[in-house]
Amino acid sequence: MNAKNLLPIGLSVSGFVLPQFMTMPNWAVMWLYTAAMFFALKSFIMIKAGKGDWRFVLLWPGMDVRAFERRHHHQADQLPTQYALRGVGNLIAASLILVAAALSPSAGPFATTWLCIVALILSLHCGVFTLLAAFWRKAGRDVRPIMHAPLLARSVTEFWGERWNLAFSDGALQLIVRPLHRQLGRRGVVALVYVISGLAHELAISVPAGAGYGRPLAYFLIQGLVVSLEQGRPITAPWFWRLRAWIALILPLPLLVHEPFVMGVMHPFFQAIRLLP
Repeated sequence: MNAKNLLPIGLSVSGFVLPQFMTMPNWAVMWLYTAAMFFALKSFIMIKAGKGDWRFVLLWPGMDVRAFERRHHHQADQLPTQYALRGVGNLIAASLILVAAALSPSAGPFATTWLCIVALILSLHCGVFTLLAAFWRKAGRDVRPIMHAPLLARSVTEFWGERWNLAFSDGALQLIVRPLHRQLGRRGVVALVYVISGLAHELAISVPAGAGYGRPLAYFLIQGLVVSLEQGRPITAPWFWRLRAWIALILPLPLLVHEPFVMGVMHPFFQAIRLLP
């Protein structure tokens, strides 16, 4: 094993072990388990590819280590500027949502916590991580943001595979889809990916909350079923496909971001960082 792989392995093990021996709030457990899974995935990918260093581990959220190591040679590359503008725009949007949450105490803690969750995703995944993509792209790395205009998705397949959290989809492609496609077939691989995603979200959402078990898994089983139904079907009416996709994504969302997680994990977290009273 390459010594460079010890960093993500050590961070992953620490994230899983610390909550077992220390008393900490539920939100801290959530962040540690999330970090542990993140660094575990990094380590698997680095071992499989034989590439990667501390910059890939600590300073880049993506999972395509070959793209991170690959240098692009576009002298007039406009993507860093586009990524930077997109990242700043998302940070501004997140700030406006936080202002709305602060000005709407009468909406109740559940609604204001939901607004803060949306702002967190916009600021971190769509903001900071997109600015990191701009930085690394400017430095010559052949990277792309892990969030690629998810609101423009025309189908559930496109949403999960090409637009939302491409770090996971890149990791799944390298570790599950390509190695197991021949043995399991396309539908079998799709089912396995969504089961694993559901279990990962159980660990990050239901376990810290101590409740809601099975709901995130059910959400991703629904998503996997819809993706399977979409396979091989051309998008003949984009507006209809987009409407159907957002119904499938949003209608079962309370299964994923369930009330015990919102109020038992995220609400105390936002109180701890002084975003909510």
